[in-house]
Amino acid sequence: MIKHFFLNGNSKNEISPAVCGINQCQSGDVFPRHYIQRHVLHYVTKGSGKYLLNDEEYQIKKGDIFVSHKGDFTSYISDEKQPLTYIWVSFDCAEPFAKLLSQKVFSAFWAAPLFNKMYDCRNSFTPEWVMCATLYDFFTELATHQSDTTIFEEDYVTRACHYIESSYAEQIKIEEIAATLGISRNQFFKVFKQKTGISPQEYLISYRLKKATELLQKKQYPQKEIASRIGYTDVYTFSRMFKKKYGLSPGKYSKQN
Repeated sequence: MIKHFFLNGNSKNEISPAVCGINQCQSGDVFPRHYIQRHVLHYVTKGSGKYLLNDEEYQIKKGDIFVSHKGDFTSYISDEKQPLTYIWVSFDCAEPFAKLLSQKVFSAFWAAPLFNKMYDCRNSFTPEWVMCATLYDFFTELATHQSDTTIFEEDYVTRACHYIESSYAEQIKIEEIAATLGISRNQFFKVFKQKTGISPQEYLISYRLKKATELLQKKQYPQKEIASRIGYTDVYTFSRMFKKKYGLSPGKYSKQN
């Protein structure tokens, strides 16, 4: 069930709200694919589901904000067991505010009181003013949390690199590293690549092969043992990955160095 109200925002303002509402989905509800004409913030107050944005799919749950921008195509699917409920607001805004909404889905339990206030302002004598003020408060809080998040993300990457560098010889999986950090695999992959320019798997492979060059230069170990020492159970996979990175086989590398 969708309930919403319209606002007469001033297009000259840096933030101009247009519509606010709440969608209380039923089990398995599908909100059809549609074109977005303004920026839209959605805050999940209950349940879970899927958010389909252009060609990407995101899992959404209570406490998440999911974002749409003008020109996007979106649809939503409510979970069968935990039906989705979310408050949403559409608005126009100046570029600096839009840039703060680069993340498509993010956890934001701190925003619950602000979204409740946005929806409750329908009963106010001046809903546009209340909505504008609350959106300003939201963006102020968002900027603060993004600054804090950057610090946490850098810590995640540092810890992940240390984990790889101390455990590269073991049969470690990216899911295990993410679990050690206490974040999802998708979030870990995104943060790591954003900060380093490569995926966690690429970093692991690169570090293993770097260690292989050090062992090859010592000329003390057969290739099978080197492969085992750096975390490969198959010497042929090791040889193939090594040649792909360095342009020559481990044997030739050893002879030339």
